[in-house]
Amino acid sequence: MSIPSATIEKTEVLHNSTDITKALMGFYAKINSRYDYYGVTSKLTLLTTEFCTINRTLLDLKNEGVRLRHITEIRKDNISYCKQVMKIAELRHLDGVKGKIEVCDTELILTITPDEESHVIPQVIHSNVKQLVDQQKHLFEILWKKAIPAEQKIREIEEGIEPVETKVVEDYEEILNHLKYRIERASQRSVCSSIGGCN
Repeated sequence: MSIPSATIEKTEVLHNSTDITKALMGFYAKINSRYDYYGVTSKLTLLTTEFCTINRTLLDLKNEGVRLRHITEIRKDNISYCKQVMKIAELRHLDGVKGKIEVCDTELILTITPDEESHVIPQVIHSNVKQLVDQQKHLFEILWKKAIPAEQKIREIEEGIEPVETKVVEDYEEILNHLKYRIERASQRSVCSSIGGCN
């Protein structure tokens, strides 16, 4: 009777494109119930051969019932590419997205991406260390809750809708500037204030 060997936990930093592709394919093969992606979506990432292969793999996973979630920064210049992603995964928007993190049930891929103009091969950190994977899952959940649905962000961009925001302004000069800005652009005004609050 053979005893199943325990999984050896390890973290590797990969530089070679062949090793990176091998690690990615192994990572996708281990996806069972969830695949979470945080990263930039652009024309360059979507037109690569690697993306087309990953795209087919993710579509197969979706058809098998895997939950696919994707967080990116949606901008005017990448809306059409984000709409392609939405055909496969749940997509949400978050300002200031950089780098790339992919987390599945038991593994993590973290890609340190160079500038888009650069032709340098990115470095990849591949890990199956449970504590590290669990931390990244937790971080993704926090970001997912803060991110807004892609449909909302796309509508804001395409229809020129100013996003709803709540902001606490404490600096006196900043308060005056904000009030002046809002008053100049308002078609109507309603003020609720304590006596002397608008002095």
